[in-house]
Amino acid sequence: MNYENDNQDYYCLERFVSEQIEVNKIEKIKYLNRPKEDWINKEITDLINLRNSLWRQIKLNPNDNTIRKHYSTVKKEVKTMIRTRKKNYYLSLFQNCSNNPKKTWEVVNSLSLNKTKEKCIPPKLISTSGPVTEGNAICELFNNFLHR
Repeated sequence: MNYENDNQDYYCLERFVSEQIEVNKIEKIKYLNRPKEDWINKEITDLINLRNSLWRQIKLNPNDNTIRKHYSTVKKEVKTMIRTRKKNYYLSLFQNCSNNPKKTWEVVNSLSLNKTKEKCIPPKLISTSGPVTEGNAICELFNNFLHR
């Protein structure tokens, strides 16, 4: 048997596989609890990740009271931090537009997800002559009704 040739073949195969892995591998980036709202900052996400980590440790060691106590304190801290951060954020939003009712309503609508529609004409209007679906005819019916 020729071991040198077998070693050379193995080396070529190993090199080929390594090159193909480097060329074709897909890198994925996972964001843990990435900020979705403007009031969320890095401090909150770090604390949430710590809380989640402690929860996993509790699941692995259900009888460990030190982890359980630490988890409950971190959980309370996360809850109060989120509450104060939200409160301060929304308070500052409304204080920035306190003298401007239009901006205040824009903020209210953006927070409540009320979106204004492009078309405000009703799709169909029923009159004495029958249903009307064309936009200009609906406007004319409204004008005639309001000018009586």
